[in-house]
Amino acid sequence: MLCRCRVKCHYTYDKEAGKVLIPGCWGTAIHGIESCSCRNTIETFEEYENDKYKNKLKELSQQIIELEKYNAQLQRTIKKLLCHIQ
Repeated sequence: MLCRCRVKCHYTYDKEAGKVLIPGCWGTAIHGIESCSCRNTIETFEEYENDKYKNKLKELSQQIIELEKYNAQLQRTIKKLLCHIQ
């Protein structure tokens, strides 16, 4: 049976403690990740880090797209201003 948790069991990294398991269900809280009932497959620390990396990459890519659009807008404004000066 899958739990209806908002936070699923996962690993995180702490500078002082190192790799830390964050339980999202009672199975993991009591017996460890082997008893996780949050989902059918248990996410390893590497899979979790990979997902985190992909999400950050997607976020940064979107920021780049927005900055490129803003840059193009500024270039058009500069071009118009230069045309009016001449």
